[in-house]
Amino acid sequence: MVFYLSFFRLIRLCLITLPMLLAIKSSVFAVDIADISVTEKDGVFYVSAIAEIAATEEYVWQVLTDYANIDRLSNSVIESKVLESSDDGKMKIQSRSVYCIMIFCREVLRVDEISVSGSGDLQAVILPEQSDFISGKAVWKIASMGQSTRLSYIASIEPDFFVPLFLGKQMLFNNMRHEFRTMFCRIEYIARTNQASEWYGGFAYVNIDRASDAVPCSNQLRNI
Repeated sequence: MVFYLSFFRLIRLCLITLPMLLAIKSSVFAVDIADISVTEKDGVFYVSAIAEIAATEEYVWQVLTDYANIDRLSNSVIESKVLESSDDGKMKIQSRSVYCIMIFCREVLRVDEISVSGSGDLQAVILPEQSDFISGKAVWKIASMGQSTRLSYIASIEPDFFVPLFLGKQMLFNNMRHEFRTMFCRIEYIARTNQASEWYGGFAYVNIDRASDAVPCSNQLRNI
């Protein structure tokens, strides 16, 4: 009798979760990247990126502020961790990344002080004395659009290490654009999967391998 009860519970679980998983599968490809711009002037890199993520603001915010797992959003970031947090809401985050241009690769250390502005934007300011950067500031603007979220990223970064621009700025810019396409796709994938967990309490939060290029992100990137 116990066996039959367990069996029917399993069937019921499958019937409940299958439509949910199909919904994730169909909607995860909905990320709409409006623009990614990368420029450089006098050694300072300027990045502007805008995308519409097919997940609500709450879950997109949850992914962006999961500082201990920033590495799962990027193939370049190999480690991230929270160094300290203060009572005023500011946090100090350390990340290690590997940047490669052809045969030139370098491990880079970066420490950001992250805070939330009065308008609700997420701000990150690089601390030069603890980083391989002379200066840098990035702002995430997060705007709810009902069942989707508009993400805007604006940053200026000045490295304190050699960047071989003689190999071609275009190659470097293309690599950076691809990095942001990957990031937007993974933000949406994780946010959508975590959002689906609210539909059924037994559905676990996603934990993807940072080094993986598995579906859906790899397929999505081919079409961008």
